[in-house]
Amino acid sequence: MSNGDSRYAGMPGDRAAAYDESNGAENSNEERTSRLQHIVSRRRVMQGVAMAGGMSVLGFPSASGTAAAIQSGRLADAQQRREDTRDDLLDEFTGDIGHDSNDDEDVVVGSQSPVRPYAYTKAVAGSDGGFVDESQYDVFVSAIESETWTAITKENERPLVSPNSSFEFGTEGVDPWVGTMPPAPAYDSDRTKAELVDLYWMALVRDEYLEDLRIYIDSYDLGDRDDDLDQFNDTESLFRRYNLGSSNAFEGQFHHPGGSVIGPPVSQFLLADVDVGAMTSTPEIRYFSETDYGTSSSEWEEIVTGVRGGAEPGPGQTPPENDGNLSVDDPESGETRFIHTGRDLAAFTRGDPSYEPYMRAALYLLNRGAPLDPALAYVDDDDIFPYIDHGAVAVLDLVARVARNALQAAWHHKWAVHRRLRPETYAQRVEYYDGAGSPAELTGIEATNAYSELQSISEYEDSYLPLAFPEGSPAHPAYPSGHSTLGGACVTVLKALFENESLSSIDGPYHDVTDEGERVTTFPQAMTVHWELNKLLQNIGLGRCWAGVHFRTDHVYGALLGEQIAIATLLDHFEYNNNETNTQGSSEDERLTFSPLVDDEFDSSDMYGSNDWQVAVSFDTLETLRTQARNEPI
Repeated sequence: MSNGDSRYAGMPGDRAAAYDESNGAENSNEERTSRLQHIVSRRRVMQGVAMAGGMSVLGFPSASGTAAAIQSGRLADAQQRREDTRDDLLDEFTGDIGHDSNDDEDVVVGSQSPVRPYAYTKAVAGSDGGFVDESQYDVFVSAIESETWTAITKENERPLVSPNSSFEFGTEGVDPWVGTMPPAPAYDSDRTKAELVDLYWMALVRDEYLEDLRIYIDSYDLGDRDDDLDQFNDTESLFRRYNLGSSNAFEGQFHHPGGSVIGPPVSQFLLADVDVGAMTSTPEIRYFSETDYGTSSSEWEEIVTGVRGGAEPGPGQTPPENDGNLSVDDPESGETRFIHTGRDLAAFTRGDPSYEPYMRAALYLLNRGAPLDPALAYVDDDDIFPYIDHGAVAVLDLVARVARNALQAAWHHKWAVHRRLRPETYAQRVEYYDGAGSPAELTGIEATNAYSELQSISEYEDSYLPLAFPEGSPAHPAYPSGHSTLGGACVTVLKALFENESLSSIDGPYHDVTDEGERVTTFPQAMTVHWELNKLLQNIGLGRCWAGVHFRTDHVYGALLGEQIAIATLLDHFEYNNNETNTQGSSEDERLTFSPLVDDEFDSSDMYGSNDWQVAVSFDTLETLRTQARNEPI
């Protein structure tokens, strides 16, 4: 497909080749740098505004002599810092912002009425039975790639969520286009098939007590899940990292080197009360009843064509009316409990406002006196209390600030690169083509235990994926998960700012939840700050999988993308805004460090601490994370 935008020619591979061919570009290397040249010029404009008119712009009176020299020197220093940021965080990656897609959207089926069955088409105009014809889809993509937002029309009442943000610029850290991801697994790959079967299993057990899913494996036929996944050749690479077998099947990939499966399945940050000034926030949720959606052809078509409104907070959305099954839509019902099932995690993530879970974690740690990283300036100073740039204000500010940076990066990949279809649509394609190999090899899914189990449930129609939300997935592409990208960024910031202390050294109490959703006091066991943060990321990211709205790779690679954006934001903040917090020291106590989600690309010389597996917040680390995320098969 033609890209239609010179900035987009910075993408290598098939998309860049298509651009060069259709536009006759003579020098693709020159085109590759246009995006970052545009960014650099924007920052230079900002610098010019800051300097224009000298001190008067900032309200300084006319001055002479020493005072004028001091004031002028301040502004010169400010300009130099902004230029250093541009040079290091932007010029470092000039010409290196290419991303490849899996080309699923190029598959066309049918000669009389051709469609693109494996592209993202939810709520897109021109839908007929959940399929959008080829020409209408091409108009939709052309509107995105040319940034002609007025040319995008929706099929029904549900608006598409922020496609314009895929081309927005950032003014700190790296540009949103710099974060890396591999292509999403292709629709006919063993990995995607395995991921759909994994979602079938999550739907089948989403109302079970999470602790029981760890212990009573045979009671839930989770051994059959292992057999199902063994049918697909790519399962070993997808689930290999931490041997995601029966006993920890639904707790995520980021366990190494030892933490997020220790303690209760739900993070302490989702169970503990948090003080917000003089208020106390208790994390009970208005939970969902045990009702699934999208399991009939008529209901599924309402969902994918946008008849049912969305649940994103803010104006312009009209969530489905309460049908008696969603207590979340009835705040006065009094029906609340603590999170203890997969459906509860799904309920929490349906409309959670952006970074709220991670702000809770930050307040929890600050209120309980969790030690900050010793490399932060003045942390151990007896005379200066680190409040604004190196203390509580910086913690809360960075958690909020990195959230938007991360979502900009995620939205670029969603709309401008991958446009991966949602699980609800992929499952319908399996049913529509009946695993017959037309138009592609989808065989194998119908032979699994999970598929058979779903067919045995009378209210389900064959292989339609049971969804936890009446509106199904949001109206934006699947890859990556926005929740997971944001979460990967926020927990990375928190892991860099707080030491990986044992929870037993921090004021409690500590909690678990019964199978009735009642909170009880427990012991902190071997839980640590960083591993509980990882668990929080897993709870939120996999909560979207429990809902049936994301594939597991949407979660995993979203988290790794967010981690990159966080490191760039931290470098921008500490390397250039002030020179007091150390990112260049030679020991763990002398430089800012964090524990990465995946450490395969780091060797022992990169690590600090015998047990913590910390790496430095540095440019080298950022490049390692970019390489790892682009190349690592998880």
